[in-house]
Amino acid sequence: MLKLIKLIKLIRLIHLINKLSIKPSDTKRVFQIVDYILSTSSKKRLAKINIKLNTNPDYIEFRKNLQANPDLRNHLNLEPLSQLPKNSFGYSIYNYYTINNLNPSYYRIINNQEPVYLIRNYLARTHDIWHLVSGFGNSSMEEYGLQAFYLGQEASMTAFCIMSAGFIECLKSGKANTIVTYMDNVTRGYTLGKQAKKMIYLDWSRFYNLPFRDVQSSILNYGSPQHIGV
Repeated sequence: MLKLIKLIKLIRLIHLINKLSIKPSDTKRVFQIVDYILSTSSKKRLAKINIKLNTNPDYIEFRKNLQANPDLRNHLNLEPLSQLPKNSFGYSIYNYYTINNLNPSYYRIINNQEPVYLIRNYLARTHDIWHLVSGFGNSSMEEYGLQAFYLGQEASMTAFCIMSAGFIECLKSGKANTIVTYMDNVTRGYTLGKQAKKMIYLDWSRFYNLPFRDVQSSILNYGSPQHIGV
């Protein structure tokens, strides 16, 4: 019976991955995969992850920031960012969302205070900031590149599953150029993620008033300014 349940879960996961490969522009399907993996994980596994997070100094600092700044638990408010200098990180976020017609409330927030869900919600809230900072755009192939970036930052079965959708998309296309584009993005994303500073716990609001290029180059370790305190 246990093996059958595991098989059913795997089939459903493959179905979600295939759905993403059919319509990769619908990035809500990315978080459908994230949420399915979380919802089908055993209590023992989630407890183990939560214990690990609760002993991680970076997570502890992140949790303190969440408690001190309620805005970090909500969706982005773009209006204040639109008033900042045009070369600032904050304005760059506003501009990126505006020109790409992105909705800060696009991804749902789950009402759960467990560490793993606090991280999940924060990643949902800041997903497009990762696109901006990493340099990966919003095409499907660049989304797979960003997932490889995630994987370079932190071992993640979820990121790997989403990248698998790209592999399926390549097979369906039957085009060698699509495969090359996929591999270029995934390789670049993984390499960038490995060399970059850990972004998962960053309080992005600390950098709103700083020049975007300084923030980006410092985080991506482009030999750039260390004065921003990343």
